[in-house]
Amino acid sequence: MAARSAPGVSFNFFETQHQIADGQRVAIIIPTKNYGSLVRQCVDSIRATVQHAAYDLIVIDHASTEQASLDYFAQLEQEGTATVLRYQGPSISRRSTTGRCAS
Repeated sequence: MAARSAPGVSFNFFETQHQIADGQRVAIIIPTKNYGSLVRQCVDSIRATVQHAAYDLIVIDHASTEQASLDYFAQLEQEGTATVLRYQGPSISRRSTTGRCAS
């Protein structure tokens, strides 16, 4: 997959763009535990900025307990905006692997 990278808005930030072939979909995996407000910011940003690529959002919920987060994750599922996978286990890397396997 061809890509282009350039300096971003400040030190240690980069803007990277990947060329996506027609018909290809991208899986965007968001691992989280609680922090529904941060996930909302991510989803809103993706909706506002990703225009020319087909994508699937996958939220990996690592046993969240905050009701507001759980409500937002349920809303994402009900709208069909994202697939929310529930995960209980030891590590963040395993959550990401779970997401890659689901995509």
